[in-house]
Amino acid sequence: DNEMRVFKFEPQEMVLKNSFIAYTCRNNGVKVPNISVQEHNGMFFEEYPIIQGQTLYERIANNAIDTDGIRQVYCEVVAEFIKMGNIKIDSMLSETRKNLIHNIAAMNVKNTNGKTLAYVTSAIVYLLNLGRDKNIGLYHADITPKNIIVGPDGHFAGLVDVDTIALCNKNYAFANMAAKYQQLGFKKSELYDCYEGTSGDKLNRARVSTTANITNAGKSLLWHAANICRSK
Repeated sequence: DNEMRVFKFEPQEMVLKNSFIAYTCRNNGVKVPNISVQEHNGMFFEEYPIIQGQTLYERIANNAIDTDGIRQVYCEVVAEFIKMGNIKIDSMLSETRKNLIHNIAAMNVKNTNGKTLAYVTSAIVYLLNLGRDKNIGLYHADITPKNIIVGPDGHFAGLVDVDTIALCNKNYAFANMAAKYQQLGFKKSELYDCYEGTSGDKLNRARVSTTANITNAGKSLLWHAANICRSK
């Protein structure tokens, strides 16, 4: 067929995990790629049909979406976030507990900002959420414009980068999304209102805001340090 597909090589454990997570999410109405596990000469990779559209990042860069459109897409993403929170995780494999928030935080921040900030941020976030197992769910911990696909009709079409969907703390996952939203020039409170109005559930706004502010402050410091190095 002429359908465009994505092939993504990963360690075997990650490919198997992503396939399982994608199946679980899609089975609960969450729009993520339909991942199948493939193997060639001992190397494992994910295969899935490409989600039609562009990333929100591309749309913004090409001036193909206005501020109201961005707000609408994020509200639609929040609806997906709520679906994730409704997934029953009691029957999931016990070894996925290794992906609790302190580990996901370290992995996510390390990939984008380096190991040093990862250790600092993961420790702070872990302490902020310590002992609150009721907030643990199956969430995408890196919802950014680069991981949000917008369809040709201008509406949300899917989330990519299933690597960062795991058992983690709702406050941390939502804070990462809110931090990016704030970087685009919007108020975090808009996302909070959207979540609470759609779900009927209350967010711990103080905890989410603290985590988002730590994330943005850390990235700002790294950006400033990088500029200093370049100017020398």
